[in-house]
Amino acid sequence: MVIVSGFFANKIVGPLRPPGQIEQWDKSQLDPSGLRHWESGNYKADAKIGLVGGFPAQLESGKALDFGQIDVVDTGFLTDTVIFTFNMGEVNNHVDSFFDQMVAASSVGTNFKTFNHKFWVGNVTAFTSSGVPTPIFHMRTSAQWIQGLNIFPNGSGVQIVPSAIPISGNIFAKQNNDVFISGAYKDLEFTHFVYLRGEFPSGVFPLGTYGGLGKGDFTFKFSYDWTDINANVLASDLKECL
Repeated sequence: MVIVSGFFANKIVGPLRPPGQIEQWDKSQLDPSGLRHWESGNYKADAKIGLVGGFPAQLESGKALDFGQIDVVDTGFLTDTVIFTFNMGEVNNHVDSFFDQMVAASSVGTNFKTFNHKFWVGNVTAFTSSGVPTPIFHMRTSAQWIQGLNIFPNGSGVQIVPSAIPISGNIFAKQNNDVFISGAYKDLEFTHFVYLRGEFPSGVFPLGTYGGLGKGDFTFKFSYDWTDINANVLASDLKECL
């Protein structure tokens, strides 16, 4: 996954905006809430698998979600359920956040917020151009950690990941389903947990690789809006997850 622009060597690269990371989590482990911003050391959550994307300027791009094994069902097969979150305040893999740095730099730094977080399937031509059945991706979001959860199509709270940018945000902030993420507390700079699973209809899938890092023909996309230090709403910044 790749998110464009951000910080490098404590210098802003590209337009000023809150940076972001995508973290994948191990659903077999205990709830990582409260520890999600720790990258290493004694406080690192056991459930943290690691980064699966971020700003190239932070050297965090060129990674991908690991969907694990597949389950064969009557209608085709399902991938494993993966869990990930978007961290909207991380700076250079450090516990200090973007929002904290803005507070230090400006008395109105706390006006920095991200909101209107949108997630969708960007491209599946890796499958359609090969003449194989097109996968459908299902997701469920939750403010709470649900250990061991496997989601199923038509299950409670499960929705199809849209194939175009949604009209309104479909990923909420961690605290009380808030639409904003700010620098209130580092763990609260994370979105809801996103539980994602792929459904592949019955059909013939020739042996091979579909998509791949850098190809751009099988992608998810993520976008958000943000406010600057004067609380002006700025244009949405498109993020592509490879």
